[in-house]
Amino acid sequence: MPRLSLSARVLWLTSLGLLLLTLAGLLLQARSQVENEREASAENVRSVAAALLPVLRQTLVTGDIETVQQTLDSVSKYRGLAKIVVYQPVPYRVLAQATGKGASTAITAPAWFTGLLNVEMAPYQSVISLGGITYAELLIEPSLAVIVENAWQVSRQVAIASLVLLSVLIFLLGLILRQGLKPLTALAQTVKRFGDGELSERVAVAGPPEIASTAEAFNQMAASIEELLAKVRISEQTNRRLALVVEQSDDAILTLDLGGHVLSWNPGAERLYGYPAQEIMGRSVGFLLPESRQPELAQWLDRVRHAIAGTRFETQVLTRDARLLDVSISASPLFDADGKRIGEINIGHDITGSKAMARALQNAKEAAEAANRAKSEFLANMSHEIRTPMNGILGMTELTLDTELTEEQRDYLNIVRSSAEALLTVLNDILDFSKIEAGHLELEQISFELSGVVNGAARTLAIRAQEKGLAMDWSIAPDVPAFLVGDPARLRQILLNLIGNAIKFTEQGGVKLRVSVERHLEQGVLLHLAVSDTGIGIPPDQVDTIFKAFSQVDASMTRRFGGTGLGLSICSRLVTMMGGRIWVESVLGQGSTFHFTVALGIARAAPVADAAKMSARPDAATPCQVLVVEDVPVNQKLAQALLEKRGYGVTLAQDGIEALELLRRGRQFGVILMDLQMPGLDGYEATARIREMERGSGRRTPIVAVTASALHTDRERCLALGMDDFVAKPFRADEVLAAVEKYCRQGA
Repeated sequence: MPRLSLSARVLWLTSLGLLLLTLAGLLLQARSQVENEREASAENVRSVAAALLPVLRQTLVTGDIETVQQTLDSVSKYRGLAKIVVYQPVPYRVLAQATGKGASTAITAPAWFTGLLNVEMAPYQSVISLGGITYAELLIEPSLAVIVENAWQVSRQVAIASLVLLSVLIFLLGLILRQGLKPLTALAQTVKRFGDGELSERVAVAGPPEIASTAEAFNQMAASIEELLAKVRISEQTNRRLALVVEQSDDAILTLDLGGHVLSWNPGAERLYGYPAQEIMGRSVGFLLPESRQPELAQWLDRVRHAIAGTRFETQVLTRDARLLDVSISASPLFDADGKRIGEINIGHDITGSKAMARALQNAKEAAEAANRAKSEFLANMSHEIRTPMNGILGMTELTLDTELTEEQRDYLNIVRSSAEALLTVLNDILDFSKIEAGHLELEQISFELSGVVNGAARTLAIRAQEKGLAMDWSIAPDVPAFLVGDPARLRQILLNLIGNAIKFTEQGGVKLRVSVERHLEQGVLLHLAVSDTGIGIPPDQVDTIFKAFSQVDASMTRRFGGTGLGLSICSRLVTMMGGRIWVESVLGQGSTFHFTVALGIARAAPVADAAKMSARPDAATPCQVLVVEDVPVNQKLAQALLEKRGYGVTLAQDGIEALELLRRGRQFGVILMDLQMPGLDGYEATARIREMERGSGRRTPIVAVTASALHTDRERCLALGMDDFVAKPFRADEVLAAVEKYCRQGA
């Protein structure tokens, strides 16, 4: 038996149900009809009896049986009566009877219908009496055939109408089912196409709510499946690419289980470690470690069990051909589909070459640092060895010039002083360049008066210009702020260098210095300074090189004018550090103009004068006692003569040990001038011990470092050890006297 469709099943079941309901309804209707007919028939019988009894009673009293018969015949014409009998019960004798019209009614209803109705009806009986005398009894039998036939005819008509209506209903139901099930059919077709791989198929959301919700649920499910399959395809593509990357990677990629056994081994691992995959699978990763690295295996296995993603470490491995390699390993945990840790993936990279390079770079760095230290030590030693005798030369020359001399002697001593200062300038240039190259040169940020710096530099060199017969002119524009913030010493150094060069390379004419404001800055000004001369000028092809270290216009310049070739390079770097730039405009044979700009802050108030620079002699009644710790006899005599000439009491110590002994014996001094480089106990250690002796005593003797080393690191070290000031050799008399006066006044 073929399988019926859903609509056919619904139609069949609906039709059967309606048919059964119709039959049941018809049966009920027929029974109701029969009941109604029976009641109507009974009522008719009673009506007939009511009409007959008076007539029959009169006729029977008179004994007119014929009239009784005629009366019965006339009544028998009613269709609902089967038989009418008038009889005497005892003895039983029929007086008159008539067959009703209903007795001849033919029953067309089928037997099953009659059987279903089971129609029964008792005959009507009544006594005919008058005056207490019973004359006869009346029997009226209703016609059951009429009742059944009427019920059948009505039931048949109702059945026909019901069947017609049922057919119409079934037809309409079929149409409704057909239309209603169309979306379901479309859904089934879409599901089939979707199952065949057409993943973009969707069904229209239509029809009854139940089917529409089913269609909507299907569309959502289809979209989810399509998205999931797309992710699966992407995942598969990613996995294929990853597999390809793993296969083609030069890095060694391997996976380990929780026990550290190899689960996978890519070609990169074969190339790096030398072992084929079939030889290594299932073995412990510890076989890769050389004997010296075996203690690391426990740490490696601990990482396998507990490490987080991105763990990186370095180790050494032993290859199959007994080569020792440095490798960097990146480790990440490996999880199964349920998120349970099952091992680790390792990516090993050969860093043997980079390690060797790093070691070489480290060695080179250490060598460079050693060379730099050697350079610094050489510069410090050179500074000390040159500045120490220079200190004696310049100091003694200054002292001698203060005595009575002939004009010829004074000229000779001035030449000695100029030569010594020239040599000191060369030494300072070399030290400054070295500090700039090493990044140790730091600029001060202090308030200063610009006119003091400009006038001081110009007046210092004006004498030299005058000696060559050159005019010297300088000016500051009116709009230039009087008090600025910056490094006045370095600004003075730049001016001295540029003005000195201008005088050096000019034979006739003059030198000019102009200071103006280039522009105002947010927190200061950009000064423009220009030094012009009428000297030999610079060839155009040499202009770009003069600011380079050790560069001059040509070699003959060094022979003719001297110099290291560092001055302009130092100026250029100082200007850059001060936020400006330097450039030159020159015409060969006519002269040059050197321009430079520097960014300086504007001081809110005039700088406070340094009381230490006020040259005032100490009170002769209570002269300040100065301890000079110096191992060079010339410098001892120089310091003693300079200080005693100003009225200070001077005590000499050959080294740090002798100075400590004096302090232990209770000698007190207003200030200590401490040389740093001495045999035995140097100035650094002596200062540390003095500060240790003073701890808890409530006394602190000022200590001024006096050293031939002018490196920035030496100054920092002195201050860190507890010294109070720093004076570089060869010192100027006013510098030493200013420092001594400053601390003697503080202790007074």
